[in-house]
Amino acid sequence: MANGTRLKELQEFQRKTELVLMDEKAKRQASDDQLHTRLDQINEAQEGLQATVMNLEHSKGAMQQQLNSIAEQLQNYNRNKSILGEGLTASIERGSSSRITALHPPSEENPTQYNAIHRMEFPLFNGEEARIWVRRCNRYFQMIPIPEEQKVPLASVYMQGRAELWYQGHVEKRGVPTWSELTIIVLERFEDLDHERVVSEFNMLHQDTTVNAYLEKFEVLEAHMLIFNKNLDEAFFMMKFISGLKEEIKGYVATMKPTTLDQAIVLARKQENMVNAILRKTNQHQKTNQGKPIFKPPNKGPPYKPSFKPSFRYREENPQPKRFLTEAEVRARKEKNLCYKCDEPYTPGHRCKYRQVHMLITEEEAKAYEEGEEQIEDSPEDEDATVSFHAMGGNNSNKTLRINGKVNGKDIYILIDSGSTHYFIDEKLVQVLGCTLEQTTPMAVRIADGGRVMSKYFCPTFCWEVHGHHFSYPVRVLKLGGYDCVLGCDWLNINNPIELDFHQLQVTITQSGKKIILKALTEKGDLKTLSAYSLSEATRRGTME
Repeated sequence: MANGTRLKELQEFQRKTELVLMDEKAKRQASDDQLHTRLDQINEAQEGLQATVMNLEHSKGAMQQQLNSIAEQLQNYNRNKSILGEGLTASIERGSSSRITALHPPSEENPTQYNAIHRMEFPLFNGEEARIWVRRCNRYFQMIPIPEEQKVPLASVYMQGRAELWYQGHVEKRGVPTWSELTIIVLERFEDLDHERVVSEFNMLHQDTTVNAYLEKFEVLEAHMLIFNKNLDEAFFMMKFISGLKEEIKGYVATMKPTTLDQAIVLARKQENMVNAILRKTNQHQKTNQGKPIFKPPNKGPPYKPSFKPSFRYREENPQPKRFLTEAEVRARKEKNLCYKCDEPYTPGHRCKYRQVHMLITEEEAKAYEEGEEQIEDSPEDEDATVSFHAMGGNNSNKTLRINGKVNGKDIYILIDSGSTHYFIDEKLVQVLGCTLEQTTPMAVRIADGGRVMSKYFCPTFCWEVHGHHFSYPVRVLKLGGYDCVLGCDWLNINNPIELDFHQLQVTITQSGKKIILKALTEKGDLKTLSAYSLSEATRRGTME
């Protein structure tokens, strides 16, 4: 009995379980059916989208073909249209506020630049200022590329007044020109500017005043030359710019060998500033010492007149036959304590029977001397310049440096001397080199013994080379004898700051912001630096001939 009841319970539980499983299976089947249905719907939607995309691509291709066809029709339309350019592909609004707005599509990278460029107005032309109009048109075409065949029709739309009437008549007679031809005939008609005239003015252009004024004229003619000949390169214009500069500027610029026109302009301005600084300094000296009495030698009878006429003359008391002592003879007399002139022992208070007072005077000064109280005809510059004893005698000291230089491949000997005020060149070297000289206000140059020498000429542009470094500087002409050139305080000031190293025998100067070291010669002279008093004593003893 008990077993039968338990069996029934198990059978009932099994039946209920089977019902639950069947119900769950039915639910899962329904869910799967829904998922399959949803998936089918998605597949159908995807197929529909693909079909739509294909239709759009097909439509895009058709539209592109239509646009190409329209563009081709517009080009044909423009070619066959009248000279007034009414068929331009760009939509042009007529009037003074017209703007081109549809020549090129905007750039995705920089749409702002597109809007700014296409708001640019094309320049109007009414027959005035034709050169400016041509330049503005060329800049416009550089900013907004326009087909070559459309430039002239576009420009003709913006012609007004007499310019439009002239263009209409010109086209009816000769046809539509190209843009290059139009620029030339516009300049010929409204500026009276033809090719031959431009070339002539360009070739005759030279600097008359300042570098900037010369540059302004040069740039105008440069633009005109490029209108008539676009093949001219920068090297051509650079060489023409240099050749038209003043002599005192041209030599320096050419020596520096610029490679571009901009470099040549910078060098020309630099040299101009240097020359102007020297001239201002000279003028200031002249104003400061205005009214200074001119040196006049005393009138004591007829002067000594040698049979030859040197560049400079001497007056002497107790003249004797001239003789020149060699360096060895000077050293021997000095060791024996003998007078350099009369061969007598030299002691303090010694009075040489051939004592002399040396005075260097020019030909003009000699004439004035012979006439007595009459003054020198040419008034020298008011402030005296000074040249040291070493520069006149060819000696060296512990305050001077000697260097080797070159001029046109020829060796020259240069003395850097802080005891000389100016930059001088020996008159014999000027004759050998064939330098171009200009007459200037005479300058009285005071030498160490108190005498004066006149300097009346200068070389506006003297170029030389030291250790591969090039220099150019206006230089005064003077009879030196000891050296070919003397670099005085004015040259040292121009190259400030400087360092004179008398132990290492070198000088460090500053040029264009860079330091340059110039090595001096190692050979030393036998004479030390002499003051004006000691130089006068040496003269009295006979050391100077």
